Amino acid sequence: MNEIDSFLDTAFSAYNEGRFDEAEELVRRVLNIEPTHGDGLYLLGLLAFQSGALEPASDLLYQAVKLYPTQDNYALALASVLQKQGRLDEALSFYEKYKDNMMVLAQIGLIYAQKGQADWATSAFQKVIETDKSIAEAFIGLAILAQKQNDFEKGENLLLQAPQTPDVLYHLAVLYRHKGQLQKASDAIDKALDMLKNHAYLNEKGLILENLGQEDKALELYLSATNSNAYYADAFANQGNIYLKKGQEDLAEDAYKRAINLDNRFFMAHHNLATLLYRQGRKYEALDHYQEAVIIDPKNMSAVYNLGVIQEDVGEYSEAAGLYFNALVGGFDNPALEFRIASVLERLFKLSKDGKKQALDFVKGWVKHFPDSVVALHTLTALTGKKSSTDASVAEAYAKKLYDVFATEYDEKMEKLEASALDEILKIVSEKQFKKVLDLACGTGSFGKKLKQNFNSLIGVDISQNMLDIAHITGVYDKLICSSVSEYLKSSKDTFDLIVALELTGYLDNLSDLLQGVKSHLVPDGMFIFSIEYPTDKNDTELSTNGRYLYSLEFTQSALEKAGFKTVEIKEINLRREETGYAKGAVLVATPQ
Repeated sequence: MNEIDSFLDTAFSAYNEGRFDEAEELVRRVLNIEPTHGDGLYLLGLLAFQSGALEPASDLLYQAVKLYPTQDNYALALASVLQKQGRLDEALSFYEKYKDNMMVLAQIGLIYAQKGQADWATSAFQKVIETDKSIAEAFIGLAILAQKQNDFEKGENLLLQAPQTPDVLYHLAVLYRHKGQLQKASDAIDKALDMLKNHAYLNEKGLILENLGQEDKALELYLSATNSNAYYADAFANQGNIYLKKGQEDLAEDAYKRAINLDNRFFMAHHNLATLLYRQGRKYEALDHYQEAVIIDPKNMSAVYNLGVIQEDVGEYSEAAGLYFNALVGGFDNPALEFRIASVLERLFKLSKDGKKQALDFVKGWVKHFPDSVVALHTLTALTGKKSSTDASVAEAYAKKLYDVFATEYDEKMEKLEASALDEILKIVSEKQFKKVLDLACGTGSFGKKLKQNFNSLIGVDISQNMLDIAHITGVYDKLICSSVSEYLKSSKDTFDLIVALELTGYLDNLSDLLQGVKSHLVPDGMFIFSIEYPTDKNDTELSTNGRYLYSLEFTQSALEKAGFKTVEIKEINLRREETGYAKGAVLVATPQ
């Protein structure tokens, strides 16, 4: 036996016994002597594959196959590496020659499954099982297909029928974890680890422990996985998740970047790193990683939506609108999504002449695709200025959806916007005592909370049940009624000595109807206090591009007079802070003539 054969014989023995460093040292000595030695390139490729260095592995094995095209083991090893890299068509081209081998056919089935060709994959797996039930990969492949169909019971049965190899136990643990059966998952992965200390199994045990809330122990296992295999991107990304939970953002960022360096198509690492960067205010860096995430998985609507948020944040309103719309079409579950579309379209509309055209074209397409969307319909009316016979009902439905969505954050938002109408109303009535008060569009009950000592009876009416649920917690309302204001005023027979309407007129397209309805519910010496927002131009009335109805002071005073009111007091105020300054308006006090 010559020197090269001796080195290789010892190297293969070391490789088979798991002494990888020794095997690598020996095979490199072989390649120093003969750089194109087939078995040397092959074994070094296997060692690179085993460590997770997929690109060097495929390069080495491609060299071996090119030099020695008749060596089946070289071609099959290359196919395995290409399959692991996601280069599926290349892998198939090497596997096809050996498809009569059931072990190879099982791998072909796995590739078909990865390509989404479930029927072809199923046929391959079933043929393998019919021929040789000892090949665990076929059972694993069928189980994975079953899980994709959410048939976890079928997946479990298939894995339990398979030979109980470490890999079968690993996949059984993954299945149980997804089902939430964490103890079963832990038992299965422990059995796999007893048989083989594999980096993927260590990582899976870490995921199970993380699900059990044992984050420190999970981190230890993720670290063990990367110590075992420094090329294992999944474990680095999982380390990043733990560091992020612990508030160790620098370590999280480093872990995510290491995962991405190992696998630039790692969706979760890009997505989670982008979320971290955005939270730190590094929005352009975050933008890059969200874009990568969407390129990798364009069907992940969470990533599409998050990319839209950043595009909106950096002023790319047309891009943001498109992404939000894609998320909407893709079924992304976010109640505020349609309002985000409306918001960016308004900004785009105001941006430029070209932006105005883009916004109008977009909203028309939105209505065409979602003709029943009250947000789309109301936005179309706001941007085009063209009213229809259905505007009143659409405006009410729009207001209901708006306040249902933003109920929990409404009070905080109003505080941040420095909303002042409530304070002005409180100044007017704080020194008076009222027997019976009606709070129209009472919302979260902010009026009732701050004036609870100044009335004997208080009724609140609002179109949003979510807002009323919060108002109920105040405990100051004698009755809370979920209804549109117009329907309540038509149906109720009650009378009041004070009626308050805060922020109501912005969602009513007919002020005269409101005033007539209110007058019919006031006692002769009763008082009506309400707020209006002024139009931006010299119009009597206006529907703003942000969807709010605006009324001039002159128009409002005239409408009050026609409805049989006299104006007692007018307080002009800054209603709330907006991007370009303050919305101007007034609080008015009126009594029946």
